[in-house]
Amino acid sequence: MKTELAKSSIWEAKEAELNSLLRKIQKVHKELQKQKDSVATIVEEFNTIRTEVQAVLSVKIRQIKATHKNLRLLISELIKTKGFSLDDIFFLKSVQAMMEGILSSVAEASDDKSEDFEAYSSDEEPKAKNVDIFAECIVKPNEQEQQGIRKLLVKLANKFHPDKAKTDAEADDFHDIMQGINEAYARGDYAHLLQIEALYLKGELEMSNSENNSLVFLNQQIENKHKELSLLEDQLARLKQELKQIKKSDIGKNIKKHKKSQKDGSFDEGIIVFDSMYELLTMLTEVLSETKKTKKIDHHKFSMLLNKMTESDGTDADTEEEVDEDELLQLFKEVFPDDMPQKTKKTKSRK
Repeated sequence: MKTELAKSSIWEAKEAELNSLLRKIQKVHKELQKQKDSVATIVEEFNTIRTEVQAVLSVKIRQIKATHKNLRLLISELIKTKGFSLDDIFFLKSVQAMMEGILSSVAEASDDKSEDFEAYSSDEEPKAKNVDIFAECIVKPNEQEQQGIRKLLVKLANKFHPDKAKTDAEADDFHDIMQGINEAYARGDYAHLLQIEALYLKGELEMSNSENNSLVFLNQQIENKHKELSLLEDQLARLKQELKQIKKSDIGKNIKKHKKSQKDGSFDEGIIVFDSMYELLTMLTEVLSETKKTKKIDHHKFSMLLNKMTESDGTDADTEEEVDEDELLQLFKEVFPDDMPQKTKKTKSRK
């Protein structure tokens, strides 16, 4: 009688321990899902912002390129126009070089924005995009954790590999299941592998439990659940670290910056750069169009344009002296000496 009571007491204690482990595992599963949802939210925000930014920038880049094309034609006409001095022609060539510098800035800014919000072709799978985007933030399982994940992979593969199927229909089902298994393994997603096991092998697991009511089997279950809990906690720690690294990454910072600009009603810095470039090219077009009409270069207006460019580069306009026309011409000569037309000079003999 005492022996039976002792066994009953031990059994109850073991069952309580097992139930406690199951509750802990369930709690970790919920925490894991929260972390996954947080990452999914960031990915969704990224994709939305990327689409918005690309749409805006594509319009602005087309505007800048069209204006640039017109400016090239206009400057070429002016250079060929009779009546301009050699200094005037050199000045126009220098303006052309200045314009090309603006276009180089456009290209650099465009590349920077592309890096911030990478563009992918529409035929790529969304999952592949996310892996590429956040690859640097992924925390890989350690060796012990990887062994546990692989052990479950092998167990599921032995059951669901298409070669194990008895019919063509079952082979198709197994193919889909194995695809999910392989994707989860590639991500180191132990929790998802457990979900696949519970979904497709639930009947087998329940039957195994009902057929084994020995204390040895109960102890084995407890040991297995301890390992399962440990692997899930490792995955949770990895996911938390990944989420922190995503938020600290350039992509995370750009998402935060973009959301802030929308909230306070300001504009994205990259958009402002493109707007400033377009404004400068438009002003240059107006000044050159007037030059074509009057056949006279207004150096004062060009110097004002240069000062405007200086301001757009972040220079404090109040602390900078205005560039006068002679300084402007001399500046261009110093920067682009190879393009300067050579005047015929008369050599004087020394006495």
